[in-house]
Amino acid sequence: MRRKCREELQGRGFALFATPPEGGAAQWFVHRDYDARLMPAFGNDYREPDLSGFSERQRKLALERRAVVERFNHELVMRPAVDTWIDEYIARLRLEFPELKISRTGLYAWRNLYLRPADTIKLIDMRGQHNRFEDSKEAWEYFADLYCHENRPSVEQCWYATKRQAAENGWRWCTLRSCYRQKDRKIPIEQQLRMREPERWRQTMRPYIPQDSEAWGSGDRWIGDHKQLDLWCLWGGSVIRPWLTAWLDWRTRRTTGWVLSASPNSTTILAALRHGLLDARNMGGPFECQIDNGKDYDSWTFHGQTKKERRSRINLAVDEGKAYGIFNALKIEPHFSIPRNPNGKSRIERWFRTLDSFCKTFETYCGEGVESKPERLNSVLGNRRMIPKFAEVQARLAKFIEGDNASSEHDIADLVENGERLSANEAMRRWRTTRRVYDEGSLDLLLQQLHRPVYAGRGGITLTLAGRAISYGQFEPALTRFKARFKKDRRPLLVSYDPHDLRTVRVFDSQWRFVCLATMNDVGGQHGSAINLEHVAELSRQKALYEKSLKHIAQHSLIGVLTKQEQLVEIANRSASKTEDEDSSMRIIPTPVDGQAKQVQRAEYKKAVGAESMSEPVHSGLAMLQQLAQNTPPSMREEDEFSSDPWAAVRSQADERATE
Repeated sequence: MRRKCREELQGRGFALFATPPEGGAAQWFVHRDYDARLMPAFGNDYREPDLSGFSERQRKLALERRAVVERFNHELVMRPAVDTWIDEYIARLRLEFPELKISRTGLYAWRNLYLRPADTIKLIDMRGQHNRFEDSKEAWEYFADLYCHENRPSVEQCWYATKRQAAENGWRWCTLRSCYRQKDRKIPIEQQLRMREPERWRQTMRPYIPQDSEAWGSGDRWIGDHKQLDLWCLWGGSVIRPWLTAWLDWRTRRTTGWVLSASPNSTTILAALRHGLLDARNMGGPFECQIDNGKDYDSWTFHGQTKKERRSRINLAVDEGKAYGIFNALKIEPHFSIPRNPNGKSRIERWFRTLDSFCKTFETYCGEGVESKPERLNSVLGNRRMIPKFAEVQARLAKFIEGDNASSEHDIADLVENGERLSANEAMRRWRTTRRVYDEGSLDLLLQQLHRPVYAGRGGITLTLAGRAISYGQFEPALTRFKARFKKDRRPLLVSYDPHDLRTVRVFDSQWRFVCLATMNDVGGQHGSAINLEHVAELSRQKALYEKSLKHIAQHSLIGVLTKQEQLVEIANRSASKTEDEDSSMRIIPTPVDGQAKQVQRAEYKKAVGAESMSEPVHSGLAMLQQLAQNTPPSMREEDEFSSDPWAAVRSQADERATE
């Protein structure tokens, strides 16, 4: 081996004949890189250590220190007089390893630490600016589960909980300061925002699909929503922030219908819808509507199902086959926005922002929040003379909306035709190709409140109103064909009523064909505990008339149909009402509600003149009303005054008709 070292290995740099560092006679030293079989002979001390638990920077600096020590040891063997060359040697090392702070003291300190490959771990920089080790993956997963929660726990709270869990499971866990530094690197900021502040994430970071302005034609799709104005006004003796319920056309951005109220509900929604349907400039109603998913819009009144019934299925869309609400009757397809997602109604939300300039013109402007609230607001509200009245706000808002619809001074790119900027009114006039026709009298019926489907029994039909069970039509012959021995064989009936007058209700079949006008059931012996014989006799007469009417219905199927003379008058009235001034290029689309108001009115006349026993069976040839909806309070109608005698107007009209 000595001969091989002298003749071969020394020339190749694998052997060295020198005095050992500890002194003594000179001898041959063979480098371990000469043959891999030399490594195991020295044991684990000469194996490379596992540095995977340290950061990349720590590993890099440790290996550079090791290389410096090995080269320095080689120089010591080759050049004994250290003091003559060490300064120059350190200067060269600093240029070669700029990240290492090399000095004579540090060089000898590293040499004392590193004697064999296993000592590489001793050269790891353990000072505070470096991570001593990589934290356990399980510990960070546990921390992320705690920290990413809508309750928004603090970093310190989650760190202490993770520290306790790490001690129980033997995980490696960092210090609190290190946790603050590593948090955003270990847990993506978007993930933190999505779990801790979902609403802010949806508004700022959630991806969205751009909406095509040409997806729907002019007037084909309306969007409805509520907005609380940022101002205070007088409502009677109270000071309130009024609510605006509005409908906006998707294509033209025209405000088609609106109502200002003290609080939004399904009544104001219907009133705003009626306002839009009767406005001739809207050319009828839409084919589709997109509305909120709140309690007001997502109610049985509009689509015939409760929210619980809709959510009981995987598909949250409305089952049109079972929908009995107002939109179904008007042939309007409703679409409900995703809860807590304003981007679904972005166009009307954007229009609501324009109301900010309107609200700022009032002394009682309160801002959108605490940050924008004027400091003088409290003093203004303390002086009632400075607070505008509700009627004043409503009148000014009407002018503001009318001006906004007529304005062509905007930067909306899709409201331009041949280089000309169009107002919302002009765009609706030019681009609308269809007209949906509504009967004003029939639309008034839309303001009636709808009840859920009921079934006819011995006592007629029973409604649950204001927490009380009230029965109607116990002697009504028209309900006979809807009765059956078993409930499963009975057909459902739909009922509309006026909450301000519960003495009568309107009854329809499942296809919204008018059945009858049912009167509230009477009870024998109404005066205290004693039985009123006259009252019982009246109920008995009604019962006899009811049984007699059943016999007549069995013999004559046309009871209640108009006479020949009455039919001639009806035909003449219909012919006189037809108009020929419609645009020939405009396609007229009739709706199911047309003509039904007269049928309901005839039933009311018969009730008023004492012909209660005369029922009016449904005739298959009549056009039937397929939809009614919620009632608007009398204050929302043009006829504000509600007579103390609700039947006075009916009797007067009946007298006039009899005179004719």
